[in-house]
Amino acid sequence: MKNIFASKKAIFLTGLIIGTGAAVMQKLGNPPNMGICVACFERDITGALGLHRAAVVQYIRPEIIGLVLGAFLSAPATKIDKIVSLIPAALKELVHTTTGMQ
Repeated sequence: MKNIFASKKAIFLTGLIIGTGAAVMQKLGNPPNMGICVACFERDITGALGLHRAAVVQYIRPEIIGLVLGAFLSAPATKIDKIVSLIPAALKELVHTTTGMQ
């Protein structure tokens, strides 16, 4: 099967969509330097999980949830039920490593 994203037109169109999305998100309230910023996403996720103390960036941004759900929907070969079944163990491990609790 041919990869539809391998052409120059598709790459350009994807960049245009992502760039437009970043500008729209900034206009709708994201801080000026955070249209679509993966480093910012990681910082905000770690803050929401309580792994740092900067209160300003301790929240789950809705676009992160959208990106994760979109990734699941765009990859039908992914065994979502398998991933979901691993969430409780991952959360338990996270609590264990961040708090020292068992």
